[in-house]
Amino acid sequence: DRLDKKGYNTTQLRTDGKTLDAKIKKSTDDYASFITKLEATKQYTCGASQGQFKTSLEAARAQLKIFRSDVQDVRSFYKLTVKTDLQALKNQKVKASSSPKAN
Repeated sequence: DRLDKKGYNTTQLRTDGKTLDAKIKKSTDDYASFITKLEATKQYTCGASQGQFKTSLEAARAQLKIFRSDVQDVRSFYKLTVKTDLQALKNQKVKASSSPKAN
């Protein structure tokens, strides 16, 4: 809001923020799912559950890969998109404000 009042165009940055929030939310949800699947392995005794422990652990590992992919997506989005848009915002020429500054 402060940048808008100063005359900067922050539309793209606001869109980036919403996208970044969605990506972070997805990674948080996928992490919670990973923990749930990992916790599910506790109900099986290794060696006495006819492969159910192994199957449950493999599902947890697959979910962990999804979470890691989400984290990488967040990092790359921030690095490639948000930082670029912040730099573009920094390089913007400020529109003349309608009210003079009081000295």
